[in-house]
Amino acid sequence: MFDQFRDGIVLTNEKTGETLVCNQRSFSYMLFGILTHYLRWNPKRAEEKVTEYMLRVDPPTFYTALLDAHEETYHTAMLLAHGNGFVSEVPDDYDDWYDAFVEKHSLAENTCD
Repeated sequence: MFDQFRDGIVLTNEKTGETLVCNQRSFSYMLFGILTHYLRWNPKRAEEKVTEYMLRVDPPTFYTALLDAHEETYHTAMLLAHGNGFVSEVPDDYDDWYDAFVEKHSLAENTCD
């Protein structure tokens, strides 16, 4: 799943020379995990929605990676599920769930560094 995306993509801001390392595959898995765990979406629906979203920003640019890094991954997943204007609080157990999910699936800790 999400094999078309990869981690460790180095992106450079052409104007400043600043670089970001984008972990696109890990970000995809995190969105999938949030949709299936917190919203109880079935895996097929979640995978399709995440893939559709990721393909819109593929290949990632410095700017799109910066936007994704700026937003909480949970918030991005809620936007995928509900659209713009949906306000959601991050669940109390989110940090613990996030850490366990990252470890279980051998994902990068951060979507962008």
